[in-house]
Amino acid sequence: MYKTKNMETNFNQNITKEVAYMLGLLWADGYIEKGKYKYAINIECLSEDMIHFSKNLDKTGNWKYYYRTRKNRHPITKAHISNKILNYFLVENDFINKSYVSPKKILSIIQKELHSYFLLGVIDGDGCFYFNKKHGLRQFTLTGSLNQDWSSFEEIFKELNVVYKIIRTPNSKTGSSQIRVLNKENIKKIGDYIYHNLNNNIGLPRKFEKYKLIIQ
Repeated sequence: MYKTKNMETNFNQNITKEVAYMLGLLWADGYIEKGKYKYAINIECLSEDMIHFSKNLDKTGNWKYYYRTRKNRHPITKAHISNKILNYFLVENDFINKSYVSPKKILSIIQKELHSYFLLGVIDGDGCFYFNKKHGLRQFTLTGSLNQDWSSFEEIFKELNVVYKIIRTPNSKTGSSQIRVLNKENIKKIGDYIYHNLNNNIGLPRKFEKYKLIIQ
């Protein structure tokens, strides 16, 4: 696992584009264990996606990977790391409360020029580009909990002059909410912001391919 010195450098003093992306991915899909002698951080997703995620995760620490396949389901991979310093860092920056707070704290630590990598990580975890050619429907959504605080993402979209709506859908269980963006022009503004970094091999190719269908 990480040595203390390396962890402090990566997450407090010199956040790289890979770390910014990983933090966004953790904000979307990460699970942080908190408690006495519990320092685990996990990400679970489709195995085909983890192939791409692991290239950047492995630049930030010694992650371990566990694989499982359920009947009639796509293979799933869990990335796991246990590190007290990283765990404390994430808890201090609201990752334990991410289902209802905004990532304001962590964005204040990440350099402004790397915010696009953080957003790309969040979108690769919780975002969706949708295109229905027959009906001419183009849509981007970012999904969270019913009471999700979307304010930090709203600030980014406002800076990009993206027109968006926030939709909250309560149900008998937990409900959900979305930031929803329609039409090619607005979705392209998001794409121009997050996909300028593809030459760095950061980001899910399958979501980029869906995005390209929208703007073609």
